[in-house]
Amino acid sequence: LASLCQALPELNYTEWLQDLKEKGPTLLKHPPAPAEPSSDLASKLREAEETQSTLQAECDQYRSILAETEGMLRDLQKSVEEEEQVWRAKVGAAEEELQKSRVTVKHLEEIVEKLKGELESSDQVREHTSHLEAELEKHMAAASAECQNYAKEVAGLRQLLLESQSQLDAAKSEAQKQSDELALVRQQLSEMKSHVEDGDIAGAPASSPEAPPAEQDPVQLKTQLEQTEAILEDEQTQRQKLTAEFEEAQTSACRLQEELEKLRTAGPLESSETEEASQLKERLEKEKKLTSDLGRAATKLQELLKTTQEQLAREKDTVKKLQEQLEKTVRAWRQSRAGGVELPGAPGRQDWERQSWVESSSCWERWARSPRGGRAGRR
Repeated sequence: LASLCQALPELNYTEWLQDLKEKGPTLLKHPPAPAEPSSDLASKLREAEETQSTLQAECDQYRSILAETEGMLRDLQKSVEEEEQVWRAKVGAAEEELQKSRVTVKHLEEIVEKLKGELESSDQVREHTSHLEAELEKHMAAASAECQNYAKEVAGLRQLLLESQSQLDAAKSEAQKQSDELALVRQQLSEMKSHVEDGDIAGAPASSPEAPPAEQDPVQLKTQLEQTEAILEDEQTQRQKLTAEFEEAQTSACRLQEELEKLRTAGPLESSETEEASQLKERLEKEKKLTSDLGRAATKLQELLKTTQEQLAREKDTVKKLQEQLEKTVRAWRQSRAGGVELPGAPGRQDWERQSWVESSSCWERWARSPRGGRAGRR
């Protein structure tokens, strides 16, 4: 077929062979009539035979070429069919892969959408976290500043508390000493009262309307002594009450100070940022409450100190008045002794007067020489 195509490329051999097959038998059955001379016919016949043999050879050649071509076409068709089957199998596999790829792509698209949503959510969470971190830093800075302020306030309150405690301790010791001195004065007053009562009982029948004023001093002295004892009892009760309140306030202040020290010596917080902020806030609130309680306790101690100082001042005034009364009484008795007037039925009165005066004078001299008495004199 390739050689035929190269030899006569302009002929359509398939159509020519078809026409030859159709018209060949007809031409053989009906030979043309001889119209020319025999020599011409013989030459033409030879030419025709030669042409026929040539054509026959060409036909045989064409048949062989066609047979080869048909074999090649059949082989080609078989090869094409085999290749077609292979390609169909490949196309089927490719379609299956394409279907799987479409499913995978759809699944991946869903995953991508989900990841986009998670990414947006994570961005929001990141923004919220950064906002919370900024707020936490602000709260931590404010809490640190507030904690420093509380530390300064607590230091000031602690200093004030220490000063108040030292002042209260000094006032308490002074009150104790003065209480001892007042007990001694009360004992002397009781002895004087008993002597005055003895003098009143013994001197009642001998008294007369014309008696001098010095003879009526014991009655007035007795009344004054009773009033003084009542005042001293009242002041003693108030002093005991103030002492109890002082002990209670001092205990409360010590307890609050211990709680503050425990809070300040507590270990660092080991938790998340939110829990750390909440615990820090609770600690600050507790420190604020304890600081307020400590301030109230310090204020109460200051008030107790002021009240104790006022009570001591009143007791000093009372002692001063008692001293003046004793001096007046002693002077009155001395005047009565100098005028020759002596209450009857009062044996040993001179000795008692001398002893009372010596004891009271020594007591007041000791008190005046003490630092407490010196401060009272300066005030």
